[in-house]
Amino acid sequence: MNATANSEAVRLRVDGVSKQYGDMTALAATDLVIRKGEFVSLLGPSGSGKTTLLNIVAGAAMPSTGRVLLDGRDITHLPSRERNLGMVFQHYALIPHMTVFDNVAFPLKVRGVAKNEIADRVRAVLATVRLDQLTDRKPSQLSGGQQQRVSIARCLVYDPPVILMDEPLGALDKGLREAMQFEIKRLHRQLGITALYVTHDQDEAMALSDRICVMNNGSIAQLSAARELYYQPTSKFVAEFLGESNVLPGKVTSSGSTIEVELDEGAGSVRSTQPCTLKPGEQAFAMMRPESISIAATPGQTAADNKLACTVEGVEFIGGVSRVRLRAAGNIALSVKLLSSHKPLATLASGDHVWVTWSPSDTILLDRTHDA
Repeated sequence: MNATANSEAVRLRVDGVSKQYGDMTALAATDLVIRKGEFVSLLGPSGSGKTTLLNIVAGAAMPSTGRVLLDGRDITHLPSRERNLGMVFQHYALIPHMTVFDNVAFPLKVRGVAKNEIADRVRAVLATVRLDQLTDRKPSQLSGGQQQRVSIARCLVYDPPVILMDEPLGALDKGLREAMQFEIKRLHRQLGITALYVTHDQDEAMALSDRICVMNNGSIAQLSAARELYYQPTSKFVAEFLGESNVLPGKVTSSGSTIEVELDEGAGSVRSTQPCTLKPGEQAFAMMRPESISIAATPGQTAADNKLACTVEGVEFIGGVSRVRLRAAGNIALSVKLLSSHKPLATLASGDHVWVTWSPSDTILLDRTHDA
């Protein structure tokens, strides 16, 4: 989506919202804009402020400062029931004695919708979530994934402007969780729903989201599309929270089109050709992803590559890829990911001396004082 979308495309706006509990700041002053049809995830560790922000949008908590606007209308002080937002919970919150049909019909009955219209809308939405053959079953007769689809259908049936999802897949096992991720993504694309989604699962956030709002200590650490967050993190926290990373501490020694960083503890130096505002003498982290690194018995002949001599500490088979753990000079720990079918892996053993190499274009430099 176009980040410069005009105000008419804005569905939800959080403007300077914060939450204080006595001396504790649960959420620092936060701004967030979600456009119509956009899927935004709030991602972060426990206590990062993501659930607090969701609850303020939902009306379950009042902000200490700031406003929440829905389609330009200030809803900050409206009770939850008057916001007309959809809510999908982790534990489904279905009414156990009601059938699938009646669970989905319930919000329409509460809103006084005519009986024949209720029937039409419920059948249509159950077909959309692929549950039209299970209308007469009770929640106890459904799998976890089916129950969650009923919960989603119950939101979709009254066409809310925004659907809020609070760790909705947390109670499912891995296989079901991945299947439901695909289902939610399908519904988002098919129906153009606007969603604000809370999760602590980075893979889930990357699979589902148009943009991810990474949160830490009650603030937004970075808000970007998944690919940008992964390959262009702006801090050590984001680099390490979203996927695996190698983060090497050092000091910038040269600037220009190629920037050199001298690593701590005499561990050598690395180069980066990525854009960077750090100047010579400033503290930096050199970050590269494990899959961008190669392992070789010799340093090779490509002078432009970064090279470090390492000792193998172990090889971990994790399915289609394997993780190689290494140790470089200065007690620097490194992690490399290679396809498990990569033949040289079979001969690697703990204690082997190897070289790791990677391109300067794969080295991201981060401000070390940012994470001090």
